[in-house]
Amino acid sequence: MEETNEYLRAVKRLWPIIVIATLLGMAAAFFATPAQVSPLLRTYRATHTMLLNGDGGQVATVTFKQLPLFATTGEVPRRVAAKVKWTGAPATLATQIQAAVDVDTGTFTISTAQVDPARAVLLADTFAKELVTYLAQRQDEVQGGRLAVTLKRLNELKKQATDLDTQVQGDPPNEVLKAQRDAAVRQYGAQYDQYQGLVAQAAAGIGLTTLEKAQPVPVENGGFTVPRSRKARVPLAGAVGAMLGLGLALVMDRFDGRVRDRKQAELLMGAPVVAELSTLNRNERGLKLCVSPEHQGGVAEGYRTLRTALTFLAGAESVASSDGPSAPVILVSSPSPGDGKTTTAANVAAAFAEAGSRVLVVNADFRRPKISSFFVANLEFGVGMDLATVSALTAQQVLIPTENPAVSLIDLSRVHAAPGELARVTARAVAAMRNEVDAIVIDTPPLGVTAEALEFVAVASMVLLIGRVGRTRVRSADRACELVRFIGATTVVVALTDTGHVNRGRSQYDGTYALTPDVRTKKQPKQAKDRSAATTKPAKPQARKAPPVAVRYSQASPLPPASVNGNHVANGKGPSGVNPAFIRSPVSAPPGSDNDDDDDDDYLNNMDEWDD
Repeated sequence: MEETNEYLRAVKRLWPIIVIATLLGMAAAFFATPAQVSPLLRTYRATHTMLLNGDGGQVATVTFKQLPLFATTGEVPRRVAAKVKWTGAPATLATQIQAAVDVDTGTFTISTAQVDPARAVLLADTFAKELVTYLAQRQDEVQGGRLAVTLKRLNELKKQATDLDTQVQGDPPNEVLKAQRDAAVRQYGAQYDQYQGLVAQAAAGIGLTTLEKAQPVPVENGGFTVPRSRKARVPLAGAVGAMLGLGLALVMDRFDGRVRDRKQAELLMGAPVVAELSTLNRNERGLKLCVSPEHQGGVAEGYRTLRTALTFLAGAESVASSDGPSAPVILVSSPSPGDGKTTTAANVAAAFAEAGSRVLVVNADFRRPKISSFFVANLEFGVGMDLATVSALTAQQVLIPTENPAVSLIDLSRVHAAPGELARVTARAVAAMRNEVDAIVIDTPPLGVTAEALEFVAVASMVLLIGRVGRTRVRSADRACELVRFIGATTVVVALTDTGHVNRGRSQYDGTYALTPDVRTKKQPKQAKDRSAATTKPAKPQARKAPPVAVRYSQASPLPPASVNGNHVANGKGPSGVNPAFIRSPVSAPPGSDNDDDDDDDYLNNMDEWDD
């Protein structure tokens, strides 16, 4: 049953190959078959049957088994070709004839199959007639020579016996002469008997007589007949093409080196798949969040489902831990670039913030930092700083406020230092902030490319591996999971991206539950008018409250007193003394995609043009 399900999944995924193979087969049959099909010609078989009357297994001067050879080779085909006015080689004509001997029944048959029944009869009878004529002539020639030899011997023996008889008469007492005469007489008698036998054999004929002349009999074509028309060939060719396409699809699936479904991912990575995130459409791609109060579709719900799963895992970890309550640290990574880890990390953080949690977003991908672009327009923290300067700052001092008051950011990618050194400084800041926030989400580089992600495993409470369906390779996924296990990660879960488009249609669920409360109120069906209240003037609709708008701050305007991440903002200073210059107004996110197919070398070389 499991193998059947795997085959069905392969067919569902590779169905275009089957369709293309089917169409190619049908097209080939359509163009290879003429539009006007000539009628099928009927074949007639004619057989000439003869009886074998010879003694000792011979007919005339040949044996029974030699008859087919004499009928199809030599003089007989030449005579038949002349009789029927055959313009080709006699040997070619002989190939249309089948000659057979049945010793048990004593019959010899000559048959042929022709489209013209009259020609079939003509060929069978002519071959039989010419064979008999040729064998008779051959017998006459052979037996004539034998008779002449025998007659000559008779004359010699007669003369010898006459001479010996004359000598005996002249010398009657000579017993030797009498014995010689008697021997010559006996030889003469034996030779004479042989002569009489040859004469009788010549008078008897060749011993081959006709039992039944040829008659045309229609040949019935039994069994499978090859289709000749387009109407019959095109469906058959389509079925053959579909079977070939199915076989090709199964072979391609067998040798496919990419992760294709949930069960395969769980088997390779040895970890459960806690969420399957649908494919982003064109409007949802780029450096922008899919989780917000305005987004209630299937894509946003997928990230909220992932947040719920991670919350349960974090609760289980906190119960099992004896170190006291602390924020769960979620390390987000992937086996290879282009799997969608940065987009997933940003939206998971937004989902935690939407649920009322204080979230710290940490960028640990210093080679291609992108997660900051989801929360701030321009990242200026770290410009002109070196490793010594940033190492002297506390964790609170490296926090970067964002537009969302519930989200803070740590990103040292603008600091002039090696990625490994920045990773260690960031890991110390994360450890210091575990008791200050409710959740920490760390965006790390792909595990199969760099080693910076390993610096955060010690402080992470769980590792979230992101795999992209049809993009993540089996070898990379297996290597990433082994690496995470080797360095001591206790909790590892998997989320799959690009699992397909959700149904964008207005089903009953999408049209009611997936809408905001205001929209649902607007979508209520109109009530039937009450005739008794027809004269009553309808009440004026109340003004609809505008949805809450996130407060935007800019460097040009002073910060009003507010609370950001639980810290009071006043006197132009952000939380914990953070310069408000780092709180920027949002601008349009640059276009991009969370599913770019980048190789490992591109990841290391092109640091400014990647979005996973």
